[in-house]
Amino acid sequence: MRVIGEIDKAGYKITVFKHEEKISIKLEKDLLEQTYKFRSGSLVDGLESAKQFVDILLAKEVDESFRSMNKKRNETLEEMVQQKPEDFPNII
Repeated sequence: MRVIGEIDKAGYKITVFKHEEKISIKLEKDLLEQTYKFRSGSLVDGLESAKQFVDILLAKEVDESFRSMNKKRNETLEEMVQQKPEDFPNII
């Protein structure tokens, strides 16, 4: 897999990869990421079409998706904290 380009968009690190004839677009924000993959023969077949895809995608609700992912991540971590038994040493 090789990087064929990066796309600079507000607050996101966006990397476009190519592996054989497949394209992957990875969007990163803070500690979260979303990846969109395309098989050969699809409309997304290179860097320019990946840029078009990202423009349309960002016009929709990508921020909301990242907010939802972050919320689920935090809720799950909180649940893990609640389930973790307290580990206090025995005091005699």
